[in-house]
Amino acid sequence: MTFPLRQLQYLCVLAETGSYHTAARKLYITQPTLSIAIKKLEESLGVPLFLRDGRSVTPTPEGELVLAYARKILDLDQELASALLPLQQRRQNSLRIGTYLIYSSLLMPTLIAAFHRTHPDAEIKLTHEHHQELLQGLKNNQFDVILSIQDQPDPEFAQRLLKREPLLLALSPDHPACAQAIPVAGSPYSFLDLEALPKELLLLQRPYQQVRLQEDKLLKTAGLNQARFKEVGSIETAVRLAAEGMGAAFCMSSYVHALHIPKPIRYFLTGDLQTAPWLTLSYAKGQEHNPTLRAFLRLTQETVAQIL
Repeated sequence: MTFPLRQLQYLCVLAETGSYHTAARKLYITQPTLSIAIKKLEESLGVPLFLRDGRSVTPTPEGELVLAYARKILDLDQELASALLPLQQRRQNSLRIGTYLIYSSLLMPTLIAAFHRTHPDAEIKLTHEHHQELLQGLKNNQFDVILSIQDQPDPEFAQRLLKREPLLLALSPDHPACAQAIPVAGSPYSFLDLEALPKELLLLQRPYQQVRLQEDKLLKTAGLNQARFKEVGSIETAVRLAAEGMGAAFCMSSYVHALHIPKPIRYFLTGDLQTAPWLTLSYAKGQEHNPTLRAFLRLTQETVAQIL
């Protein structure tokens, strides 16, 4: 047996006023709407709830019993709402952020410090995970917002595209292929086609890392599915090995700011730049009304533009 709380509210107001006309005005609904709601409630319970006497109504014995429980239920509903209010306010003033480990060190310290200056009471929880864990965590409401690299917008979430994140090729400056690079107007990086590296050992990331997803897509497009490769879990280690002349490595363009490579290294654009993925903020649809989240989204856009 289930019925909406609204029907119980109608029941209590009708019993209090003793008049459909007066109760409807007090509830800001039409009299037919009230009559239909009470009739549905009586049908659900299988008993008459009111006796009519001209324009007045009085509860039946069954109605009095239902009224007693209805008032308890409505009181409990109000009590629950009051108890939840502080938690809801705290939730609206907190943010659970998920991103990759590299952005935790590259971007988040500056971003969180700036956010704290304008929102000193906000509670921030920062977690770093791999790509699939971030998406699953957002689906499971473990995060309020995630910063990740996406090939294209995901219709399941609300998203803000921050900047293109092309995959860069990293080579030792002494590598012969560097001479084949072509300057790109407006970019600090020249373009180097992977065809210049037909037999090169490729230093790739683990299959669960987002960079590896981009590497696999690039190699498939270039027809290098059978290329020689070695898996290296750390992007920085892979780039350091490339600087030592041990092969070719890859990293996303913004990662360059976080890598500490002691030997000279050159980075190149490669592949189709028009299909480069996006650095993306993703969050649950309908959450834009949360002022704390809205402020964080705006500040992230500004910070990314300044740092990356």
